[in-house]
Amino acid sequence: MYIINVKAATTAALAANTRTANTLRGDSAVVFAAIDGVGIVAGDRILIKNEATSANNGIYILRDTGNSTENFILVRANDADTSDKLQNAKVFVNQGTTNGDTSWSLTTNFPITINSTGLTYAQTSDAVTMPNITANPMIVGGGTHGTVGANSTVIGFDATAVGA
Repeated sequence: MYIINVKAATTAALAANTRTANTLRGDSAVVFAAIDGVGIVAGDRILIKNEATSANNGIYILRDTGNSTENFILVRANDADTSDKLQNAKVFVNQGTTNGDTSWSLTTNFPITINSTGLTYAQTSDAVTMPNITANPMIVGGGTHGTVGANSTVIGFDATAVGA
């Protein structure tokens, strides 16, 4: 499983745009709007999941917010721009009125051809608040198990069951 963090996720389709390779560019000169009540600035990662052309859905980074004379530009994140990178992908949304603190899974069947195959993301958890988590010391090199404490709850794991 691969976990990808994003700042926000769409709740509706973006303003009119055109995709060329891994780039979505606004069709007119407008400032990129907030997503799910979250202000987005250049460099922010976004889950785009509501496009009418579902092949345009995916994880993007806002390269340029646009203005009254230039179009906004989004580029697929380099850790989510190939089929191999998206297999078993889980996305955690950090902020947002509707989608904040939720997780999403890519449900599209493989094989996927990026920019051709429609990508569908389904919510896999409701909003959650993580407790204050502190890690207890654990043996890494040569060890086979360890524990992590979350408040006063201890979670154990067996390293032989953890995939690399």
